[in-house]
Amino acid sequence: MQKSFYSAGPLRFLSCGWALLLVTLLFLPAAEASAEQALGRVTGRIDCQSVAGCPGVAALWPADKKIVPAPDRYVLVPALMSALQPDGSFELIAPVGEYYIGVQLRKTPGPLFGSPRVGDQIYLMQKQDETGYRVTVKKDQVTDIGLHSKAWTFAGLTTLPEMGVRGQVIDINKHPVAGLLVFAFADPGARTTPLAVSSRTGKDGSFVLPLATSGAVYLRARKNYRGGKPELNDYIGAAENAPQPVVVAPGRLTTEVIISVRKLSSVLRRKNAPGPTSPKPGKR
Repeated sequence: MQKSFYSAGPLRFLSCGWALLLVTLLFLPAAEASAEQALGRVTGRIDCQSVAGCPGVAALWPADKKIVPAPDRYVLVPALMSALQPDGSFELIAPVGEYYIGVQLRKTPGPLFGSPRVGDQIYLMQKQDETGYRVTVKKDQVTDIGLHSKAWTFAGLTTLPEMGVRGQVIDINKHPVAGLLVFAFADPGARTTPLAVSSRTGKDGSFVLPLATSGAVYLRARKNYRGGKPELNDYIGAAENAPQPVVVAPGRLTTEVIISVRKLSSVLRRKNAPGPTSPKPGKR
């Protein structure tokens, strides 16, 4: 009988073939528009609060999915991203359509792109907001949303999420791996924009990946938020078998999920092939 992922139970090891993995992990959260698409521009500016250089990112999320970006509850991977200019201004070139928009100002050390870190400032995306800040991108036109000064400080998830995935990222020697991101995809090949992304794994390799919708998801772990070619020593999700979905039930948190990773350098050299994955001792 097939065991359920709906609640806490045996630790699950997520995997896929290395040849497939090396190809499909080249996903691009920032969708690239083809030459045939009708494009428009969204511009604006934030008050950088005297932060030198105004390090931060402006982003767009498709509004047709009706899932409002809410970093205090979950982190959706944007369709388009652009770094802020030193004066806080930004420009996003996007296909015609309706979008939610948000800006995060980095006030903490670390990579520019990625999930908000505790202490960063959030603009346009409000706490517990179900409406979001919407913009309309029109063909060959500029939509200027003006200057925005209202911001709030990201303090992490308000509570342990009611729905999503929680677990640990380990290497092939069963050691925890810190500083990685866990992405949730709707398709096993990971060829689409991720549905959501976790904050970076802690020292113990732990992660929490809140989700806005229930259903089957496929998880991948790596260091780079923006996709593209993995770096030589980047970690990627280790595997031997076909990808296995994690099924998230409505309003439930699927726990004790294990993702095994290894460094890309050792994968390319075909050394130290990972052995069979199995539950931790005491977990059956």
